[in-house]
Amino acid sequence: MQAAMRGSKLNTYTACLILFGAAFIELCGSANAETIPPTPLRAPKPPHVDRVSDPRALAEARAEKARDVLKRHCARCHERGQLQQLFPTGGIGNILDLVAVARRRDLIRPGHPNASPLFLSMLTREMPFDVFQQLKPGAEPSAAEIKAVHDWIDGLPQPVACAWKRSDTTSIASSIERDLQRIGPDLAKDRRYVSLYHIVGRCGGIDLPGAGERYRQAVTKLLNLLSRETSPVRPQPVDEQGLVLGFDLPSLGWTAADWTALVRRYQAPVPSFVTGTMSISAGTPLPVVPADWLAHEALEPDVYDSLVRLPSEISALSSYLGINLKQAPGSASTAVAISKVTGAARSILRHESPRNTPVWLAQDFAAESDPPDTHTAKKGAPAPVQSRMVFQLPNGFPGFALYGAHGMRRAVVHKSVLPADLKEANADRSGLQCLNCHAVGPSHFNKPNSTADVVGAKDRVDFLAIKAAFQEAGVDPDLLIEGHDPVIALALRHARDLSLQEAAAELGFDHKRLAERLLRLEGELQPAARRLLQGLISRREFARLAAVVLPNSSLTKPHAHREPLRLSIWSARDGNAEKDVVRINAAATVSCRLTLVSINAYGDAAVIFPNEFHTDNRLQAGRTIQVPGPKDGFRLRSTHPGKEAVVGICMAGERESPPGIRHNFKLHRFTLLGRWLDHIDQALSADEAERKRVGAAAPKKKRRKSRRRKSKPLPSRPNKLPLAQSRAMIVIGTSPAKNQVRPSQPVSAIERAGERRLSAQD
Repeated sequence: MQAAMRGSKLNTYTACLILFGAAFIELCGSANAETIPPTPLRAPKPPHVDRVSDPRALAEARAEKARDVLKRHCARCHERGQLQQLFPTGGIGNILDLVAVARRRDLIRPGHPNASPLFLSMLTREMPFDVFQQLKPGAEPSAAEIKAVHDWIDGLPQPVACAWKRSDTTSIASSIERDLQRIGPDLAKDRRYVSLYHIVGRCGGIDLPGAGERYRQAVTKLLNLLSRETSPVRPQPVDEQGLVLGFDLPSLGWTAADWTALVRRYQAPVPSFVTGTMSISAGTPLPVVPADWLAHEALEPDVYDSLVRLPSEISALSSYLGINLKQAPGSASTAVAISKVTGAARSILRHESPRNTPVWLAQDFAAESDPPDTHTAKKGAPAPVQSRMVFQLPNGFPGFALYGAHGMRRAVVHKSVLPADLKEANADRSGLQCLNCHAVGPSHFNKPNSTADVVGAKDRVDFLAIKAAFQEAGVDPDLLIEGHDPVIALALRHARDLSLQEAAAELGFDHKRLAERLLRLEGELQPAARRLLQGLISRREFARLAAVVLPNSSLTKPHAHREPLRLSIWSARDGNAEKDVVRINAAATVSCRLTLVSINAYGDAAVIFPNEFHTDNRLQAGRTIQVPGPKDGFRLRSTHPGKEAVVGICMAGERESPPGIRHNFKLHRFTLLGRWLDHIDQALSADEAERKRVGAAAPKKKRRKSRRRKSKPLPSRPNKLPLAQSRAMIVIGTSPAKNQVRPSQPVSAIERAGERRLSAQD
């Protein structure tokens, strides 16, 4: 791609060196974006070729190197079995399963490391969390290790585009309607459904062997954990694939009012397969809900307490269970001075109900308290700040409760007994979040001796009782999904950022159809729409987009929430052919300082914004800017569509540029960075140097004068924490598919500006 400039102030050095290149890559097989890089006019370096000639062997070698890096720096927080804490954090519990990780679009964009959140979290020094965020001693990933992850992602094949067919929607609707007709109008009023189509279906992104059965068990476990009835329930598949599961409200002890209160919280788009016929038959506008949404809502303490009908006072619950908390507990009870769970004194007491079901009571004491005596009640003994209970529901599944010092139900853990690790992992709520540690009841308490939260031999008997209830319902007690408890895994999936295909699957139609509607959006939602076309958006942004793209699609209109810093970049056109003029748009949810870097087909990089024509790179929240702007003395043309990318970096605050980028517009109109991979090494070194200077004494000034040009000092940083920033990437490519809408574009002022323009060759 060429950059044409106007004006007589063309620097000879710049004119000889600057050449703009741009390209477009369609991310997720849907949207078209554009790119513009200036690069040195020189013979390109030959691309680096690994010595391994066999493509499969090369891919395996790259994967093995990446696995070693992830095992060294990430497994301690994100791999079940290698954790240095109670449970996996950050929604990742199987970081070493590279096949599964590569399928997660919220972590990996195959072939595009600079658009992959996993790679960017290491590049921007956000991960490992304990080293960079908590500032604990530990090794930092080196530039070579980060490059190993880069090469693995870069070599991943592009996923096959999935098209949701109209027959898929018809099949789901007809299956539900047939089931409602089969059971008759009287029973249909109590019939409800849970859908897994958008998770395990053809467009759900999960097609690993056995995925359908694992997620069906997750739904079964979820429903039984919310049941009030004495018998476990097994939801029945109503379609051929077994991805729509039906159950009756009375089988859980629920009423129609319970369901109405639940779906009143629904702010997601109503799937297109929900027809008026099924809504009328079931007596509700939403007879079927997504499985991940149901799990996500059930993790909310108020929803869990309401569905299970948990008493608001601990005395009422103990009375219902038939135990007397004032009586001395059994021999299985014990106490510890320092609990691994709370970091303070704790007692664990086992009671037994008249129905011979166990009730485990954990009492958490303030940090300065002595270990309590579990067998005698001494006067003047310290009172617990909170009490947690693990008991058995009528159907044998575990139930959870949290009560405060005065015996009233609490929604969140008391801050005095919440260690920093658990707080950072957002493990501070009551209810089903307890599954993180107690997936099968009290058997997941820590064993004696080492870090000593306790149970006696009774816990194994209690485990067998709960295990029997699991087996009766058809749930494997040891089942994990992505390293998490199945219910937790469902809820975490709902919280992930969405790609275009995942969003289309939830709506129940083809991603191209969704892309057509998103391309027409303008105004405040345009940046989010373009980001969905080219990358990922948050769940809240998706709900707002769906409410506009699909009018009257939600039972409750989503509220606008303040989003964290998110950068959106997109091209003014949907696609570009060779020699086309390219313009890049950028917007951010929070005010920041924008840097746009162009990377050409040879891997050379240059900053195209800011530049000599536009030195102020402030980007105001909610405002869209265009590069080149109407007053800029240059324009950009595409030369290698499909082979080059634009990387956007928005730094929060007043920092002008990310580490490793220093501008001098008196010498050069554009800042050249050299080869992009080499610049990554330089950026990591610059970031390390800046962090080392934090708190260090300022160097003494030399009095001797020097003729050398004084170099700018490193930017100052208030602390050693990672710099707050957001990154995005697009690529300029070929024209959009024939079946995609290409909205008309106004002629830019930059195309009309100036009578004479000088190209880089001039």
